[in-house]
Amino acid sequence: MRLEGPPFSDRVAASLVYLLPATDGFGFGGYIYSHVPRAGDIAYAVLPFVNAFDSLPFASLGLFIGLSVLTRNENISRFVRFNIQQALLLDITLIMPGVFGQVGSAMPTELQVFSNNLIFYYWLLVVGYSLFSNLRGETPNQVPVLSEAASPFVS
Repeated sequence: MRLEGPPFSDRVAASLVYLLPATDGFGFGGYIYSHVPRAGDIAYAVLPFVNAFDSLPFASLGLFIGLSVLTRNENISRFVRFNIQQALLLDITLIMPGVFGQVGSAMPTELQVFSNNLIFYYWLLVVGYSLFSNLRGETPNQVPVLSEAASPFVS
């Protein structure tokens, strides 16, 4: 871990904001969890936490709004605010397939599985890259489209 860069507390805070998209992206891995034993074991261990969060009324919406407000707080480091904005944009991209979910159920099963797997891997790669970068003290600003969209909001 690098010694220069943001303080450790900022690195942790920047990583924790990815819990919001983590709960929304978790469900897209159903096919993978059932066909990859190790992934299924990890998902089974994490499932109670995801279910507990999802069972709280308006928890996602409240967290989303709370994080949105924090992106404008200039007392918070740009490093943390960038990660908040990127996590919020990632969350929006994960919510969109749910909005169109009824249309997707009319597609062939193979296409549904492919789509869910694609979304799951996208989610996993973005969150994984962001966490790795944050813990190293580097801004995870290399996610195509998403990072570019997050940058202007936290100038």
